Parts: sequence; C-alpha cells; structure tokens
Amino acid sequence: TSPREQTRDLDQSNLQCTTSPREQTRDLDQSNQQCTTSLREQTRNMDHLNWQCTTSPREQTRDLDQSNLQCTTSPREQTKNLDHLNWQCTTSPREQTRDLDQSNQQCTTSPREQTRDLDQSNQQCTTSLREQTRNLDHLNWQCTTSPREQTRDLDQSNQQCTTSPREQTRDLDQSNQQCTTSLREQTRNLDHLNWQCTTSPREQTKDLNQSNLQCTTSPREQTKNLDHLNWQCTTSPREQTRDLDQSNQQCTTSPREQTRDLDHLNWQCTISPREQTRDLDQSNQQCTTSPREQTKNLDHLNWQCTTSPREQTRDLDQSNQQCTTSPREQTRDLDQSNQQCTTSPREQTRDLDQSNQQCTTSPREQTRNLDHLNWQCTTSPREQTRDLDQSNQQCTTSFREQTRNLDHLNWQCTTSPREQTRDLIL
Repeated sequence: TSPREQTRDLDQSNLQCTTSPREQTRDLDQSNQQCTTSLREQTRNMDHLNWQCTTSPREQTRDLDQSNLQCTTSPREQTKNLDHLNWQCTTSPREQTRDLDQSNQQCTTSPREQTRDLDQSNQQCTTSLREQTRNLDHLNWQCTTSPREQTRDLDQSNQQCTTSPREQTRDLDQSNQQCTTSLREQTRNLDHLNWQCTTSPREQTKDLNQSNLQCTTSPREQTKNLDHLNWQCTTSPREQTRDLDQSNQQCTTSPREQTRDLDHLNWQCTISPREQTRDLDQSNQQCTTSPREQTKNLDHLNWQCTTSPREQTRDLDQSNQQCTTSPREQTRDLDQSNQQCTTSPREQTRDLDQSNQQCTTSPREQTRNLDHLNWQCTTSPREQTRDLDQSNQQCTTSFREQTRNLDHLNWQCTTSPREQTRDLIL
C-alpha cells in the first residue's frame, strides 16, 4: 500500500513492508516487522514487540512497550519508558525508580530508590523494611517485613503473611488471600482478585487495579485509578485519558482524547479514520453498540446471568456464571464466547464475540455480530462487511464494503490500496 495509507492500518503483525519514516511511525503494533525508520520517527511507534532497533537515547524513551528489545539508553531517558518486559538494563538508582513494569529484570538499586519501581515481578532483591513496602507488584516474592510496613506493598500475590486488618488493607493485589477487613480500610487495597467486597464510592476510588471487583465509583475519582483490568467504568473524555492500561475496557471517548490512552486491547469503539490512526494497539476491536450501554459492561467471558440492565453493568468479570437474560438485554453482554443461546435475529446481532455459537440469523442482521470465529455463513457483500473478526471465514465482498471489516484473520481478500488502509487487522 502507499506509505500514506498504510499508516492507518492497525496491527499489521508479521508484515513485510517498507514505508517512509514519517508515515511508518503512525502504524500501530508492527510486531515482528523488519523495518528501518529515522530515529526521530521510530520513537513515536508503539508496541514494537521483538523488534531489532537502535535509537538515540532521547528519542527511544518515548516508545511504549518495547518488550524483548535489545537496547541501551541513558539512565535519565530510559526511566521514562513503560513496560520493559524481559529487558536487560542498568540504570542509576535515582532514575530506574521511575520505570514501570520491569518484570524479570536483573538489577540492583538502593533501598530508597528501588521502592518506587513498579511491577518488579520475580525479582531477587533485598530492601529495607520501610522502603520495600512502597514497591509495586512483587509477584511470587520471598520477603519478610513488619506487619505495619508490609501493608504498603503492592501485589503480594500468593504471599504468606499475617497482618492486622487495618494495615493489611493497604496491601496491593492480595489475590486469593483469606482476610477480613473493615469496609473503610479494605477500600485502600489494590487488585483484590476474586474478592467479595462492598465499599463506599469515595473510598473505593483510591484502590488501584481492582480487577474482578464488584463496585461503582464516581467518574472523577475512578479516572485516577491505574490498570482497571476488566473494570466497569464511564468517565469523562478529559479524565479517562489519564488512565493507563485500560485493557479490555469498554468505553467511548472523544477522538481527540481517546488517542492519548495507551493499550486499549480488545476495545469497543468507533472513531473517525483520521483520529483512529492515533489510537494505540486496538487489535481485535469489536464494536457496534450504543456508546452509552457498551461502556458499562466489560469482558463477560462465558457469562450466563440475570440482573437488571442497570445493575448488571456494574458487575465485573462474572465468568462462567449460570444465568439467563432476555434477548434484548443479552445483546449488551460482551464476549459471550462458547455460549449456548437463541435470540431474535435483530437482538442477537448486537452480541460481541459469540465464537463457536450455534445460531441462525438473517443475512442483514448476522452481519452486525462480532467475532464469529469458525462460523459458516453467507451474507450479502454489503452486509457481511460490517461483521467483525470473521476469522477463517470463506467469503467474497466488494472492495468498498470489505474495507470496513475488522480483524479478518487468515482471510482471502483483495482491496484497493486506498480502501484497504481503513481495514483493521487484515
């Protein structure tokens, strides 16, 4: 495709291409690509998984998620880079502490500085009791800290510890822990995976990474929360843009604001072509629901539930539940993979990710259904093109229509360069 057009295509994984430096930098998620771009431009490209690159220290620091990269950057610059998974690096203690998600790193930092480092999972370190407690996401760590201090430690998943109720509540990611804390205190606890809790909106908003939690918080407060995996939220465009890693979120933000949000994996959204190109890694997007409704319900994998529409939207990740919902309501549920259901054609088409379902819908309606993995269907060219993620399908659509279809993995298609560039994940 032409350099100008190609840059609007998202998730061109394993592609072989050569584009101009200026244009290539607008392409998202070019994992495993072989390319060469100018230093200034390359730094604006996000999610270069498994890339081989060398950039200037000043520029490289603006690149997000350079997982498995081989590079060397100055201490001052490297610290502004997010998500250096499996990196090999050495930075000064003062600078390294600003780096997020240095999982599996090999490093040694001063106790005072190390405590500001996020997500040092599986690290081998020793820090003072007072300092260690400020460290985030110590997955599978071996540590012993005083009860008062330990409670400030983030993500001590699978740890063996006993702390006072008041203190324990400040501990982050106590997944699968056995504890009882007061409502007011519990709200300061981060990432209570599979927890059962009820907290006041005002308090709960101070909690980080409350994945799989049951709650509702005010838009203004919720926006200060980081890593809302599988959350239910609706925030103002201006506020939402400050939230990091809202993976699997369902929201709708203004085009201008949405583009500043990082890592919207599996998002549900519709934005103008011009704006969409600034959105990072929206691979495997599914969306055709009313913005107001879709934004409340997140990632109901394998759901079966019966709750009022208003209430259901506040429930997080009730995977493998047993329930039944009316056709009209069921259609607002996202990612109902492997479900067994029968809904009216008109309603069923609003359901996302009904992979491996058994159903029959009219051609016109079926085309609005998202992610029909391994489906067998025949729809009119005009309608079929609105279907998202029809991977492994056998179809032929007109050039103009086909280009609006998202995530046609393993498809056989031919589109004009101008049109193809608007298609996501071909």
